[in-house]
Amino acid sequence: MRVTRAAAFDLVVGGLGLAVIGVLAVASGQPLLFPSLGPTLMLVLDSPHLPSARPVDALAGHYIGVAAGLASLALTGLLGVPSVIEQGATAPRVVAAALSLGLTAAVLRLVRRSHPPAGATTLIVSLGLMTSPTQIAAIVVSVALLVLICLGINSIRPLVLTDRRRAAKETDL
Repeated sequence: MRVTRAAAFDLVVGGLGLAVIGVLAVASGQPLLFPSLGPTLMLVLDSPHLPSARPVDALAGHYIGVAAGLASLALTGLLGVPSVIEQGATAPRVVAAALSLGLTAAVLRLVRRSHPPAGATTLIVSLGLMTSPTQIAAIVVSVALLVLICLGINSIRPLVLTDRRRAAKETDL
């Protein structure tokens, strides 16, 4: 019963969490939905006890990933160059992608934070998929919104997933 309740919780809360950002994306006309939001939400739903699921780790991870992606583009001369999808894979693009991932991992380790979905964010930037100031702002805002949603998820999780009958028996003892 507990697994079924947890699966239903993930279905409803995970879907609604991402849908909120999607509705805001439609209403604002901004690219607020991007791939690395999914792994962050999955991490919070599946493993909320892990340090990498903490809000501070999510914020640090994605924001460091954005900075590393932009720095890698600047260092390889790819700022303002069409994305890997438009231009195809080039040696400078491979260097930018590899450098951004390495930088993200190293800086996260140095600041004692861990958030694996940040690896996707840094690649989104270093591959040129989201690089304009508006798109970078959308990433920053989306991550902040997702962290607020995750805080809400974590606050209601015990209320929804606690087996009330078992808890009542334990308090009767």
